[in-house]
Order: sequence, then structure tokens, then C-alpha cells
Amino acid sequence: MDDMADIATVLEKLLADNAGPVSIAAGIAELRAIGKAETDGELQSTVGTFAAERGRAIRFDRWATRAPLNNPVKDGKITPNAL
Repeated sequence: MDDMADIATVLEKLLADNAGPVSIAAGIAELRAIGKAETDGELQSTVGTFAAERGRAIRFDRWATRAPLNNPVKDGKITPNAL
């Protein structure tokens, strides 16, 4: 199987197994599990585009996988290092 077919197979399964909005974090985790080494941003784009092309909503939950210092909310306020 080629690289794009591997990606499509994994993401089709993710969409089939999970009703509702597609989790960006889960999509990135699935792609990492099959050895994809692209940046998180590139994988986020891949997951989001794949879901959007199939009419699925996207849940932007990727921030949950970052280190606490990059958490955009601290003490109820948005921090300058949010992104």
C-alpha cells in the first residue's frame, strides 16, 4: 500500500468508529501510530482536510496534547503564548 492509501485507510476507520466531530488529536495519534513523522501542524491539516472533504465537523482539541506551558488558558485568562 502507498503512503496516501495508508493515511486514507486509517482516517476512514477513525471517522467510521467515531460519530460526531472528528478529533484532531485522535487523528494525529492514529497517524503517528502508523509512523507518520510530519509536524503536528501538517498532520492537523491532513486530518482536518480529510474530514471536511467527507462533510464531517472537526473538533480542534489538539491543544490538549501540548505541554502545560502552551495551554492557552491560565487562571481563566487567555495567555500571550496561546499559539
